[in-house]
Amino acid sequence: MLFAGSSTSTIVNRIDLVFSELESNVCSGCTLVFDLSVDGKAPVEDTTGPTVTSVDPADSATGAAVTTIVTVSFSEPVDPNTVTSTTFTLTDGVANLAGVITVADDNLSATFDPDADLTNETAHTVTVTSGVTDTAGNALDPAFTSSFTTALPDTTGPTITGVDPTDSAIVVAVTTNVTVTFSEPVDPNSVTSTTFTLTNELANLAGVITVADDNLSATFDPDADLTNETAHTVTVTSGVTDTAGNALDPAFTSSFTTEAAGGDGGVSVDSIAPNAMDAGTTISDVTIKGSGFVDGADVTLENGNGPAPAASNVVVVDANTITLDFSAKSGGPSWDRVWDVRVTNLDGTSGVCGGCFTVHP
Repeated sequence: MLFAGSSTSTIVNRIDLVFSELESNVCSGCTLVFDLSVDGKAPVEDTTGPTVTSVDPADSATGAAVTTIVTVSFSEPVDPNTVTSTTFTLTDGVANLAGVITVADDNLSATFDPDADLTNETAHTVTVTSGVTDTAGNALDPAFTSSFTTALPDTTGPTITGVDPTDSAIVVAVTTNVTVTFSEPVDPNSVTSTTFTLTNELANLAGVITVADDNLSATFDPDADLTNETAHTVTVTSGVTDTAGNALDPAFTSSFTTEAAGGDGGVSVDSIAPNAMDAGTTISDVTIKGSGFVDGADVTLENGNGPAPAASNVVVVDANTITLDFSAKSGGPSWDRVWDVRVTNLDGTSGVCGGCFTVHP
């Protein structure tokens, strides 16, 4: 039905459209009613302002990083246009700090990202004023303040906590890379061919230095194989610094000696003593004799019956001697099991002593 000629309009809890004329005489003088109530109840007007429900760093927090970004969360969506450098501030006790304010897409939180690092060991105050409103225009109530204190300045330099090859290692493969580990993340730009060097008694060697993604270790990969049977020195100077600029302390040196020239690089395993053990036991101070052993070599037993004894505490004493422990599990065949003893270097070269070790039931 089409109505025309509306002359009045009234809104109370409903809208009454009164039409004085109709194009037809179907319903002359009728009133069309729109009821906006919900379950018979009138709509409730929003008169409650938002509150701050949380802040990061927490109120009274200590030891906050100088790179801290402040975040406040609201109890309801706020009008993002009301969150400004006047209504959301960070102060260091002297002045309001400059920074970038960002309101989340859902309007339920805002962040303050300072333009510069905060001052160490300083109380900072976060303030959100009643100038912040919700989308209905209601002011933040109550206004909000919070404080936190930044950490003491970092004045401790990093140290070296590990090196590979280990200090004083011998029979090190000529293909080795050197890796040093730091006690804390370092500035990768400070780890250079001047501050991290490998020397072969004559000169610093050329190589590629790589700092790990977490800045906790660095590796020196020599451009060429190292010289056989030669002492090499690893040096990391105090030119290496942490991300706060503190120098490595103390500076670090370590040394290792490479393997003797091995001709074709062959490995031989000549004997093992003791050469037998009982199942379910452990024996220590086992000695393997042979040639071509390199630091980091692995020892395994193979081609026997039942569970193979496991080697542990393997130490390459020199190119001709390895010491280790063996542990054999219980069970297996009820007869003597004979095993081959294999020594494998890091480069994959290996040698074997066939049938040289026995496990008794």
